[in-house]
Amino acid sequence: MKFKLKLFIAFALCANLATKAQTEEPNKRDYKFAIGLMPQYSIYGGMRVDFDIKLKPQHYLTIGPQAYYAKNTDVFYTENTDFSGFGVNINYRYFPSKLVQPTGFYLGAGLVLQSTKATYTNSSYFISYTEDGLPKQMYANSFNDPNYPQTQSKRFFKGGYDLLVGYQRVYENTIFLDAYAGWGFRLSDYDAQKNSSEYWGETIFDPGYSGFLPLIGFRFGIFLN
Repeated sequence: MKFKLKLFIAFALCANLATKAQTEEPNKRDYKFAIGLMPQYSIYGGMRVDFDIKLKPQHYLTIGPQAYYAKNTDVFYTENTDFSGFGVNINYRYFPSKLVQPTGFYLGAGLVLQSTKATYTNSSYFISYTEDGLPKQMYANSFNDPNYPQTQSKRFFKGGYDLLVGYQRVYENTIFLDAYAGWGFRLSDYDAQKNSSEYWGETIFDPGYSGFLPLIGFRFGIFLN
């Protein structure tokens, strides 16, 4: 019984010291603004810059404009695709630990908006013609269409939301590293049934994808004030 009492007292003391360390942090600066980069966006010819704003203790808002540009990329199903676009992520993050700086585990939620354009050589498309007075359609190819291959463009609009769990660490009162994972949902204006001969919405990486998708990534950046 005495041992259990001593163990309880020791645990209470440790918890008290940890709480004081979290709330006091005499050598930590209270930053209210930071800029971060997400290098994984470069895999698909993109760039995202995050602006972190402190709303109040433990509560932060991240605004992340993004841009895309790639020439003759083979990321998508068609070859020689030129890809460009822009978007923005708006995320709210809450840090349960009462630290001066945004350090430790956090919960996040946010919205995503994207607009992208793909210019590509379409090797499989329909042409309309009339035969015996009846309208018909057929696939175009180099034998029946003198304009083959045909260059086409499509623009995709997509929105959605993200639910995140992450961990952020601050070094030397200036640099931060942030890793996160979670689940998201995207809804695109691309109609896969209407465009059954094309494949812009098959995988989570396609600009016309609609549905749920896993999220994982990391950021790094600096605090400015």
